[in-house]
Amino acid sequence: MNFIRKDSKECGFTLVEMGLALLVFSIVVSGLLSLLNIISSSQNKKTTQSNIAVIEHALKNYLVRNNRKYPCPAQGNLAVDAPNFGEERCAALCSTPGSVCIGVVPVRALQLADNYMFDAYGNRITYAVTQAVTTDGNANGIIRVEHDGAATPTTGVKYIVLSHGEDGSGAWTHAGKAHWNSNCASQAVQGKDYKNCDGNNTVFARTFQTSNAGTANQYDDFLSWGKASTVEDNECVTMELAACPAGWTQEGASFPGVGKPIVHSHTNTTHSMTGAGTIQTQIGWENVDFVICCRSLN
Repeated sequence: MNFIRKDSKECGFTLVEMGLALLVFSIVVSGLLSLLNIISSSQNKKTTQSNIAVIEHALKNYLVRNNRKYPCPAQGNLAVDAPNFGEERCAALCSTPGSVCIGVVPVRALQLADNYMFDAYGNRITYAVTQAVTTDGNANGIIRVEHDGAATPTTGVKYIVLSHGEDGSGAWTHAGKAHWNSNCASQAVQGKDYKNCDGNNTVFARTFQTSNAGTANQYDDFLSWGKASTVEDNECVTMELAACPAGWTQEGASFPGVGKPIVHSHTNTTHSMTGAGTIQTQIGWENVDFVICCRSLN
């Protein structure tokens, strides 16, 4: 009689081997997710900073077109398809003398695309301005910007442009809902950016960004400000005009509006600009009737 001997070892993985494989797989996936989060966070910061830079260039061109006056804020709670979305709301938001008006960026008044209303986190970018400079460009600013570790704040600020960062505390959401919370009353809970959402429109804070969420050291906002009602010395501003306005002189020849880029010179830095001074490197060139570069005579 013949006997067939069976090997005691079966084909396949043991539970220990399967456990080790799953452990290695989870480590690899965790590392990839962490890397993706880092890349996404970095891109969000770059996008938000870029949008704020575009807004500030547009503000300079608004000054030129409007006798060095700043625009009033837009209303933060309007739906994106509302007729007055992105428009200045001077009567509603900026009519009290001696005040600071706060709302969101008036993209329509600045001749910007609507997407510049928002930061990379989906919230609307805050814009606050000294009321007096919306009617008299030579008036003094009354906004104060405090700096972490600096004894002397920046005073006489005329406007601020502010993204409330990843946590969005103090911002208007994409849908126009207020994102306020009780944490804004305390640095101990909200962090160093609590002054950017505590309802005091005359005082804002800027310091190094940290990611210590829920602690007194957190600061995830992006804040920029301006004190002048003129462009910087030696700055040539591109305008969608046939001739420079009073107080400005044309530099070089005018360009027909065929959608071609021209150079906006600012000291030793060059930016691709067109039309009303909007940076167009990300969204292409606009067709305009005339494009000229004007330098301030002041």
